[in-house]
Amino acid sequence: QRPFPVFCQWVAPEYDAGKTIYLKEEKVKPEEDPEEVAERLLEVEHEVQIEGRYHLAKNDFKERPVPQIAKNEKEKEILSWAIKQAIKAYP
Repeated sequence: QRPFPVFCQWVAPEYDAGKTIYLKEEKVKPEEDPEEVAERLLEVEHEVQIEGRYHLAKNDFKERPVPQIAKNEKEKEILSWAIKQAIKAYP
């Protein structure tokens, strides 16, 4: 297991290109498939979006580059699947 970044960021024309304003890390379990990871992290993402907006409203945030998410082939597969699902859900 290693930490997986879930973050709130500025909107940008390209997917995940905006600077990060709030980040939380969650563990990805080796036995999880892409659907399981996406389902579990969706709730975390909603919490992170709310927390990020809270910090933005309080002007209590620091912009950071988007963290590197995929560190190996399995993670690249999961990320690719998640991005496709996100683009379908939020065109």
